[in-house]
Amino acid sequence: MFILASAPRCGRAPSFGDGREISGPSCSGGTGEDARRYIGLLRRARTSALHPAFKTGEDARRYIGAFMAGEDARRYIGVFQLGGGHGHYTGAFRRYNHGMGPRIAIPVPHSGDFVYAERALPQYMQAVEMAGGEPVRVPLNHSPTEVMKVIERCDAVLLPGSKADVDPAKYDAAAHPKTTSADARRDTVDELLLQDAYNMRKPVLGICYGLQTLNVYRKGTLLQHIDSPVNHEAGRKVSVAHMVAVDPGSSLGEIVAQGAEASEKDAHSIAVNSSHHQAAEIVGDGLRVVARCAEDGIIEGLEGTASDHFVLAVQWHPERSIEDDGVSRAIFRAFVKAAHARRAKLVGTA
Repeated sequence: MFILASAPRCGRAPSFGDGREISGPSCSGGTGEDARRYIGLLRRARTSALHPAFKTGEDARRYIGAFMAGEDARRYIGVFQLGGGHGHYTGAFRRYNHGMGPRIAIPVPHSGDFVYAERALPQYMQAVEMAGGEPVRVPLNHSPTEVMKVIERCDAVLLPGSKADVDPAKYDAAAHPKTTSADARRDTVDELLLQDAYNMRKPVLGICYGLQTLNVYRKGTLLQHIDSPVNHEAGRKVSVAHMVAVDPGSSLGEIVAQGAEASEKDAHSIAVNSSHHQAAEIVGDGLRVVARCAEDGIIEGLEGTASDHFVLAVQWHPERSIEDDGVSRAIFRAFVKAAHARRAKLVGTA
C-alpha cells in the first residue's frame, strides 16, 4: 500500500580520498486527535444508524482492523462518513497511522513522459515498501506551495532516476552536444525536497539522476558525457553492466557489507546495472566519494560527511534488483531505518 498525495573524468585515477569536508513539522498531517476515539465509536456503531453498511450488519471490526494494521483511512472514508466532514476524521486516522512505517517522499521521475514515469515509479515504491517504509508520490504539476504541503508530512526523500539531464547552467557549464533536455518541473521539486531535507535533517537517498541532482544542488558539477570502454548506458535489460569498488570505511561500505554477507558476496567489489551517460565530476559541498567504477574510475557513489544526517547516493539502480540482490535490499533497509530513527527521535520514542 502506498499513500497517494494530492494536495572526475575517465582518465582520473580511482580514489576515495578526494571528497571535501565542510565544516519540524508534524508527520500526522491531521488534527492530532486520538484515532482510538473514533475506533471506539465504530465499535459502538455496529448496529447503529451511522451508515447503511452497519445497518445491514456489516462488522465494524473489519474496518477497525484495517486501521490497527496502519492502512490509509481514505480507502474507507466512503464507508463511514460519521455524519459528514470526513476530513476531520481523516486527520485523526493519519495520526493513528503515524505509528507505522516512515513516509518516504518520491517525486514522479519525469514530467514529460507519462509512460516512462509510470513504469519506473512503482519499482521505487515497491523497494521502499519492502524495507518497511510508506512511499509518498510527489507530483510535478503542482505549485511549490502544494508540493511543500506534501513534503512536510514526510520523513525522508528518495530522488529517483530520470530520462532528463540536469541543466548545465545550474553548474555554470555550456551544454555538451549529447546532453539531453532538462526537466524543469522535476528540477524544481528536487530542489524543494533537498532544501527541506537539509533544513530538517531528513534522510536522503539519490539514485542515478538523483545522485546527479544532489551533487549539483550541493554546488558540484557533472561530467556531461562519459567516454569510456565501459558501457555505462547498458540499460535496464542488462542486469550486470560493470563492477563497482566501494570504500570499506564508508557508511555505504558498511551497508553493502551487510547485504553482501547475506548474499555471500565480496562487499568491496559489487556487480551493478547501469543506465546513465553522465556522472558526478567535482563533488559538491558536504559530500564525499565512496564508490567508483572499478574499470574507469567514474564516480558511482556519494555520501554526506555530516555524522548526524543520512545522505547517500548511488549511480546504479538498486530498485531494479531488490527481489534477488542482498546489497540492493540493504541499501533501502538502511535508508528506511534512518528515516524511522529520525522520526522516533522527533516524537521522543528513540
